Amino acid sequence: MTRIPLLALCFFLTIGLAATVADDSPEVVATMRAGMAVLEENCMECHGLNWPLDKVADRQGWETILTMMANTGAVVARDDRAKLMEYLVAKSTFQRQCALCHDLDRALAKELSYGEWLETVNREVARQPGLLVADEVAGVAGFLTVGM
Repeated sequence: MTRIPLLALCFFLTIGLAATVADDSPEVVATMRAGMAVLEENCMECHGLNWPLDKVADRQGWETILTMMANTGAVVARDDRAKLMEYLVAKSTFQRQCALCHDLDRALAKELSYGEWLETVNREVARQPGLLVADEVAGVAGFLTVGM
């Protein structure tokens, strides 16, 4: 008699886990989408998107660039700037760490969910320990989910 409730519990837990992994809108994806929108809405005013999308910098480098842009008149709300920063850092992390072996255009051509990208990035990190830290894994998976 206890097998049926236990099996039912396992079934519902499995369905809940699958729904969580397949969720395409965790917080990191929402942040990446918002960051990409800030980039499109604010950066195109003065220059095309190619420059910021081709530029590769670490967090400090992007902080310097965004500060320079603010000093020349770019107005971006604090919350929006933080989202833009996360998007640009995740993009650059992929370009710096992953694009050595994985072409960006080819990766972005794949339409995978956040859970699938997270699994893929974690699998690569397991093959190359130290490639990315945990925050970078989530960011890169979010960036790949959203794209450019």
